[in-house]
Amino acid sequence: MLLIGTGLLTAAFAPVNQFYLAWVGLVPWLIVLNTTSSQRSAFFWSWLAGTLFFIANMWWMYAVTSYGMVALMAILGLYWGYAGIIIRGAGLLGRLQIGDEGLRIEDRSSASRQSTLFHPQSLIFNFLQPLLIGAIWIAASEWFRGTWPWHGLPWLYLGSTQTPALFLCQIADITGVAGLSFLIAAVNAWIALGLAGPQKISRLIPSGIMLLAMVIGVIVYGEYRLKTEPTWLTLGPKILVVQSNYPQDNTGAKGANPYEIEEFHFNTTNDALRDHPGVDLSVWSETMMPPLNQFARDRYRSSEGTHRDIQYMTSSTKSALLTGAESEIAAKSADKLERRNSAFFYDYRGTQYAQRYDKVHLVPYGEFTPFKDSVPWLYRLALHFGPPNMEAYMLVPGDEQHLTVFPLRMPEQMQPKAKPIAGRRPAAAASTDRYWHFVTPICFEDIDADICAEMFRPEDATPETKRADFLVNITNDGWFKANENSQHLQAAIFRSIENRVATARSVNTGISGFIDPLGHVYGLVKARTEGTSIGTIQIDPRVTFFTRQGLLFSWICVGITIVIMVAATILWAGRLFRRTADAPGKSA
Repeated sequence: MLLIGTGLLTAAFAPVNQFYLAWVGLVPWLIVLNTTSSQRSAFFWSWLAGTLFFIANMWWMYAVTSYGMVALMAILGLYWGYAGIIIRGAGLLGRLQIGDEGLRIEDRSSASRQSTLFHPQSLIFNFLQPLLIGAIWIAASEWFRGTWPWHGLPWLYLGSTQTPALFLCQIADITGVAGLSFLIAAVNAWIALGLAGPQKISRLIPSGIMLLAMVIGVIVYGEYRLKTEPTWLTLGPKILVVQSNYPQDNTGAKGANPYEIEEFHFNTTNDALRDHPGVDLSVWSETMMPPLNQFARDRYRSSEGTHRDIQYMTSSTKSALLTGAESEIAAKSADKLERRNSAFFYDYRGTQYAQRYDKVHLVPYGEFTPFKDSVPWLYRLALHFGPPNMEAYMLVPGDEQHLTVFPLRMPEQMQPKAKPIAGRRPAAAASTDRYWHFVTPICFEDIDADICAEMFRPEDATPETKRADFLVNITNDGWFKANENSQHLQAAIFRSIENRVATARSVNTGISGFIDPLGHVYGLVKARTEGTSIGTIQIDPRVTFFTRQGLLFSWICVGITIVIMVAATILWAGRLFRRTADAPGKSA
């Protein structure tokens, strides 16, 4: 049964993209969950379901560390376990029994009913069941996993499966991807309840009508957005993204020496700019260049040489450049250096912008290993499970208070007149600005909805203006193969929808290309190939509800789940107290 669910959910995600299967993919797990006889077995089977799911969809991590991959999958499965024990502990689904007549919900005795939050035959119980299960799914399996510990791993969210049906995804500018995950989980719960037998279906009619209304509402909202959003868009800058395709091994080696990597990027970019004049910004992917900050350039001749070559290229072509590179700075200890994963920006005059962006959300056990000072033995164990020589390339995170915004200014003589998107009716207010601003989440920061929303969230001085106009993601997925590339792109689509911003992606080994503010992808370079793509992105000046409020919907689900847990615990404690008081041999 669990294997069936794993297969359904795996087919729902990229690259298979059978998105409709997500609406039934949790049903097998829910059926197994509700045949369990104890919280211990509920946790185990839920953990196993989650572990199987992550192994099936993240097996590509074996190329970095096979032992670490198995350990991580087992850890990620725990979040499904948490969801399982909360759902069962609150008695939200009853207990499904499998017998000769098929599936049925166990008819609880009046004594056993006292251990659940609701009378299982009450209208309010039947009405709220799927919604409460959806809230628990978001809180335990997605929000918790995506935020804790160390910023979490917000990968393979249920709602991400729906990108082939963009009319369903537009609700993300209010709720984020969590809103869609919630609705999918609730529908799965309703279906699982419906499998209990015809005699129970009548109780599900009210909640079924409610869920149908919610799905229709999401579709209507999505179609409205798809129809009206283009009228707000104006043409933005013309961007070139470069995809290098240097597969990397688990030692961090890039598959080519630094000279070959630089030669490819300079030659490929110059050729593309010569053939396609008028490009405002060229983008190179994560960690492709040597350290480019002043401290490193003073120490290394190669860094200074690369810096000067970039200056010459950008000033001669009148095209700005964003590139990924490490930065090195002096640590508090005089004999040590701090290394950071950074983005550097050079304007069309060849001037390096004074501020770089240092990656905030580092990859646990990839870019840093926790517990070094707090639990040394656990730190050493993690090093053992990780890739070879992992300790040698640990990084330091950037300051979360400094989410750098880069200014992209065009040369005066190259400034075009603003005009609406071709083929669409005139924009409400065409921008005449001579420059734009952009932010650049590095690597899998573009799957972190909270950080990306913060990058665009208006400042107090300008409450109606986004901090930036568009997003540029630089990524190095060279360690991974197969479905990782398409899964990453699928998750990134929601950052554009949530904040109504265009995204340009430059990804070593792919998939590079562009995403518009509605989530449409275009100009994609196939994974594991060399290539370039040029696109003119679109600007939407409006600030979305999600940009302002971030994970508010997820927090509401967390609050509901906490209330459920507290109430269920109180009821359980009361039942235990009554049993103890009524036990033989106890005095009055």
